[in-house]
Amino acid sequence: MPAMLMEPASGDTLGPQQLWDQLMVQRGFLSSPSGQKDAYRHIPATLPADMSGPGSPVGKGYETLAIIEILSKQGIRVGPLGLGVFDTGGFDKHAETEALKLLKASPKMKGGKMIVVVETPVCPSCASKLIGWAKKEEVNLLAIDTYVPERQSMTSNSMASPKTTARTATMAGRPTLHLRFQGLQIPR
Repeated sequence: MPAMLMEPASGDTLGPQQLWDQLMVQRGFLSSPSGQKDAYRHIPATLPADMSGPGSPVGKGYETLAIIEILSKQGIRVGPLGLGVFDTGGFDKHAETEALKLLKASPKMKGGKMIVVVETPVCPSCASKLIGWAKKEEVNLLAIDTYVPERQSMTSNSMASPKTTARTATMAGRPTLHLRFQGLQIPR
């Protein structure tokens, strides 16, 4: 699946929760069947009256999505959002890296912040790439805020993994999902 630039219809700056909502919409869309099954999409869907149960997880477990927003020093979004998808390959194909490849540096970004919402904790390789991009002379961001989803596990007293939390976020009967902050330090 390719990475893509997204321009929210409102043009507004989005917070982490709104970025998460955008990411989930794309997870659902990108994980939908294609091919012959798509021919049925023009027929209005009807749900059975006796539909019960929590539903199914969305997407494949090995897929990871990340969305990146760049804010100016004044906290206003600069440019489109970058959405990256990882489904196979090495570190250079991780979702954060794929999203980052699409973003164009701009002087309007100087002194601003990068917000990254991703379905798994940022790995050291991606952290290095995010920091390297943020330190570019024409960008010179001051902060990188990363967020991963979390919720209570349904089978133990621990937290569910971020990936499980992401895939089951639209299922009924799940504990409340929160976005956990994981900032990255930009060495100066």
